[in-house]
Amino acid sequence: MKPWFRGGSALASGDGNNSDGTHGTFFQILPTPRPFARTPFYDLSNSKDLFGIFILRPSNKVVLRSEVHGLWLAQKQDLWYQGGGAYQPWSFGYVGRPSSGKTSLGKLIDGSVDWNLHPKLTASFYGGYMTGGDVQRGIYEGGGSGSLGYIEIAYRF
Repeated sequence: MKPWFRGGSALASGDGNNSDGTHGTFFQILPTPRPFARTPFYDLSNSKDLFGIFILRPSNKVVLRSEVHGLWLAQKQDLWYQGGGAYQPWSFGYVGRPSSGKTSLGKLIDGSVDWNLHPKLTASFYGGYMTGGDVQRGIYEGGGSGSLGYIEIAYRF
């Protein structure tokens, strides 16, 4: 099974004073959010992430992976940022939502199966569920919880 466990935390700086005319939040210029947030409701700007990852390899062709994340804003004065980078000229691919002085972004639990069907062909199945924290509950009437799932087929030439 080759079990593998990883736990840790990540901190991306926030802006201690959002009214001084200086943007002090860490800004990831050209991100690739998917490896770090497979259910992408957060990114690496103004965030704290406490996480655990568990991986099993029952065979050479199958990888099972599950993650749990606890997520908070680094600074309650700053915005909750989301985005995937420079794909929109009017927003540069990011949006910032007010936190209303709250820091809890919520919790995320997900799981995936990667199946190597052929040396050049892989099928991936993913599902994630997030519970919205105080920040989302202040913005969305339903509390901001959500889910995401996808199936991906990758062929390597």
